[in-house]
Amino acid sequence: MARGSIIERVAKDGARTFSIKYRDAAGRQVKRAVGPSRREAERALARALADVERGALAPSRELFAEYAERWLEEHRHRIERGTYLDYRAAVARLVPILGQRRLRDLTPQHLRDALGQLHAGGLSPKTCNNTVVPLRLMLAHAVEDGLLMRNPAERGRDRLRIKEEHVEQEFLSAQEVVAYLDAAPVPYRPIAELLVGTGARISEVLALEWADLDGDGLLIRRSLKGRGEAVGSTKNDRPRRVDLGPRLSRVLDDHRARLREHYDGPLMFPRRDGRYLDRTYVSSRWHHRALRDAGIERPVRLHDLRGSAVALWLRAGLPLVYAQRQLGHHDITVTAKHYGHLEREYLTNAAATAEAALWGAPG
Repeated sequence: MARGSIIERVAKDGARTFSIKYRDAAGRQVKRAVGPSRREAERALARALADVERGALAPSRELFAEYAERWLEEHRHRIERGTYLDYRAAVARLVPILGQRRLRDLTPQHLRDALGQLHAGGLSPKTCNNTVVPLRLMLAHAVEDGLLMRNPAERGRDRLRIKEEHVEQEFLSAQEVVAYLDAAPVPYRPIAELLVGTGARISEVLALEWADLDGDGLLIRRSLKGRGEAVGSTKNDRPRRVDLGPRLSRVLDDHRARLREHYDGPLMFPRRDGRYLDRTYVSSRWHHRALRDAGIERPVRLHDLRGSAVALWLRAGLPLVYAQRQLGHHDITVTAKHYGHLEREYLTNAAATAEAALWGAPG
């Protein structure tokens, strides 16, 4: 039977720390710091002894910073550039806090403390939670590589998360949509029409090419990443086809005719030099100008036009599943989570409408 021990140390200020000591399957002595909790030390020792019983060797002595850099470089050419840059930014946030800890010493408490420090330092809950994604993936690969026995980011997943405040999404009414489109600057008008007419993301619209136009439909298969020239797949890596109404089709035909006077490239919405438009420029210069000139004073994000599209579809009597397919959600529960309140708003008299369709208006 494998044996081990728990070592307690008391600092001059009275702070207690615990570590565990045992021999691995190869007979080598392993000593590992755990933290201020005896209970966590007992659990860590029990897990370590169970691993010894099944023949597992001691985990790596490699530092988090060393492995993180190696992991990033290894995956650099396996993932899209935008994803790589997001992962690198997340690692850059974590290294000052966890960098000098050995992989084998990381506990769920260390990770929770790191997230807490990032949040206390001014990082938004959403950015903190997004940082956990590459962290969890990186440590999972360390387990696969035999450098860790267990992934500390998998234990207590719900606790490894900063609570995000729910922000009610804004959307434009039908009258406001008309005013907004009428106020849109000429270069922006066809982009705005597409955003409201299809519910596509601005990153998807700016990556469109004329080859994506197919009769009365549009194939969305690319997305603009960041503020550069990087173009990758859509958010869920699944191309989708969206419907275009006859009016929107005419808008695009007119836009193409004007564009051909000075541009003959593949992009549907190029800059003057033929490169991709920057979505920050579209938002700050064109979108906010259209809101101001339309007399819409409340804060409406460019992304809120997606919700405005859903509101218009539901108001017209289209089902939520239509919105799901247009938006490209893999599951209708995602659509319901974000836009289900709009459906309930427009279904107030649904039962009476159904009865009238079957039996006629009540006498």
